[in-house]
Amino acid sequence: MSVISDLIDEKISVEEAACKALGDDETLAELLEVIVSKRDKIRFSSYHVLLHISEHNPDVLYPKWDYLADLLKSDNHYNRYIVINLLANLVKVDKENKFEACFDRYFDNIAGEKTVVAGQAALNPGKIAKAKPTLQAKITNILVNIAQIHQSKKTELMKADAIEALNDYFDEIADKAASYILDRVAERKGIIIVPEDPSTDMWKGYVLGMKSVEALFLQMAHDRRVSFETKGSYF
Repeated sequence: MSVISDLIDEKISVEEAACKALGDDETLAELLEVIVSKRDKIRFSSYHVLLHISEHNPDVLYPKWDYLADLLKSDNHYNRYIVINLLANLVKVDKENKFEACFDRYFDNIAGEKTVVAGQAALNPGKIAKAKPTLQAKITNILVNIAQIHQSKKTELMKADAIEALNDYFDEIADKAASYILDRVAERKGIIIVPEDPSTDMWKGYVLGMKSVEALFLQMAHDRRVSFETKGSYF
């Protein structure tokens, strides 16, 4: 019996299948082959095992990078969904800098019509940015402009995904942001500073232009103005 059959029949767990694949090249090859299957149960059974391997033993899957990256070109959005997540986990062992070659193709998925795929491409950049500091500026630019890149009825959801991704590496770019602000001040250029602390998510929501956060700030401004006019204080 194949590992896929055992998974579908629930004879083994994802962890057990992953352990088997780590010690058996034929099992690993089978899993990689069927991630493009048109049968949902087969495709996603394989995906969950490979995802587990990519999270815990990325070095094992890294030699298959080219095969996986090539699926970013697939017209099948399920295939792209799968490799978007797998590649994001493999970036941390990308010693040959292969991700740089498929950067545009990876992030082009954010502009795609399939929100389920676009959402994964928006959620994973935090992992990539942490593993690839030299790409942080490009990634941040994509995330803060996500509302312009992905235009659909799910824009607010995409913004929330972008905030989550920013949270993954925000501490690493804070010093760069401070340096940028000081440089602009030294150049006597105007700049608006919105405090990041104590409400980090609210701050990022403002940066991303989330309507709910903007509405909250407008209401707060109104309440402060009314309070000052009626009580002489803002609170």
